[in-house]
Amino acid sequence: MGTIIVSMWEIAAKKALLVRFLSCLLGVLVMAVEASAEPVKGFPPLGRVVKTISTAEPIATLAWSPDGKYVSGIDWRAKDLYLWDLRSGRQVWTEKYYGAGDADSLEFSVDGQQIITVFMGSARKYPEHVLSLVSTATGKVIRHVSLPPPKRGANHAGDFSIDQNLAAVAIGQTGYLGIFDTSDWTLLKRIGPFVNEYGNNRGFRLVALSRKHDLVITGSEGFIHSWSLSKNKPITMFETYFMSHVTAIALDRSRGILLTGGDMNIRSKKPLFAPGEPMDFSNVEHDDWTNLLRAWDPFTGQQINMDRGPECSIKRIKTSSDGRLIAATCSDRGIDYVVVWRIETGELLGVHGDRIESVKGIAFSPDGGRIAYANHEGIQIIELAPRLLGE
Repeated sequence: MGTIIVSMWEIAAKKALLVRFLSCLLGVLVMAVEASAEPVKGFPPLGRVVKTISTAEPIATLAWSPDGKYVSGIDWRAKDLYLWDLRSGRQVWTEKYYGAGDADSLEFSVDGQQIITVFMGSARKYPEHVLSLVSTATGKVIRHVSLPPPKRGANHAGDFSIDQNLAAVAIGQTGYLGIFDTSDWTLLKRIGPFVNEYGNNRGFRLVALSRKHDLVITGSEGFIHSWSLSKNKPITMFETYFMSHVTAIALDRSRGILLTGGDMNIRSKKPLFAPGEPMDFSNVEHDDWTNLLRAWDPFTGQQINMDRGPECSIKRIKTSSDGRLIAATCSDRGIDYVVVWRIETGELLGVHGDRIESVKGIAFSPDGGRIAYANHEGIQIIELAPRLLGE
């Protein structure tokens, strides 16, 4: 009897130690999440992280399904396409991608049954393919959108933008856009060519489309081209930054405002390094690094005021479905940020700091109340503060 009593006490003690250990471990994990999500001095907070989804690789591109149940993403190497269930946090499937570099090109179809991405395969082997349509249920490619292959290069899309039943697609490096009917993916027209200051066809990797404003936008290097969708004629071309390259573009389709993101490029009139001398930054030129998220009238090239944010290079920008908010991921010197502005007023609403590197992909939930962003640890879901939503 005594032996049994001692054993029961041992079991109880071990259970108590296990509970304490698990509690401490949970506390450490919570502290780690809270440490990575810091308030940023001088800026209002954005909201709180309510969920973290572990990922096998850092994710560079994100899209949120129309029903709000799933998030899809492409890893930073552009090698794999994923789908995660937001409720369980589990990976539903993964499929080999082999897409085009760093393009932020990933969207769900309106009914959520398909995921649309740039061609998932070898452009050298299949130069005719432009886009791939993937089954949300299985992750398998349903079909490829194709065109007759060009004489040189490939049709492999650099970027695309979908509005209602139209898609504007950058066709390789040809300087042309293809306008497709998304009901059957037939080519309706080609727009272009877009040319540089020397009269040569300009390839581009950023596209935005608005049917309401009869507008197609392309971005390349530091320039924006605006084009009439119906007339197939250029509207204007303008320079967005003094030194920076355009890294991301988005259109507020309700008001026709263009948003651009830039990087932290610098130019020096003399070498920064000299043998035996400290680095010399006295002759360095660069854009205002607190103002790299910029708004424009795409018909005139007139800049529209936006509040300044943290000093950082803009990586991705996305607008909410109601067109009220613009969110950006950006980074500088070991800390990354998620920043949200109100488009109509240019007011900066909140900043979320993240000390875990490689914050890049970003997406709004369909109702605009949450943001998904990706870092090295996985996908973080932020519930936006009520004041950002006018509640």
